[in-house]
Amino acid sequence: MARRIKFQWPVRIIRYNSDRDSRRSFTHTQQVQVWHEQNGRCGNHIAPGCKKKLDLRTVIYHHVQPWYRGGLTVLDNCVALCPNCHQEKTFADNLGNAEESRGKTVDKAE
Repeated sequence: MARRIKFQWPVRIIRYNSDRDSRRSFTHTQQVQVWHEQNGRCGNHIAPGCKKKLDLRTVIYHHVQPWYRGGLTVLDNCVALCPNCHQEKTFADNLGNAEESRGKTVDKAE
């Protein structure tokens, strides 16, 4: 039996820019280097008190400047996060995008 995918509305469509870095995932070498630079600890700058010891099975390598906004897939733009901090960071980014979009819509209506 096929599994149905549930979407949360509104669905945001991201238009890809040809100027964007074509490689979205960090290489294994980059991941190992970030892991060692952070001493295997969460690098969340929003909640600096986290510093949880990262688990290799669940660590998420995150773009500081989002990839869809032109952030490059380079070491200076990479941070290793625990799943909880990644979820918080993604939620904060998405909330900011929604507020920004809402603001643009209001500006056009005026």
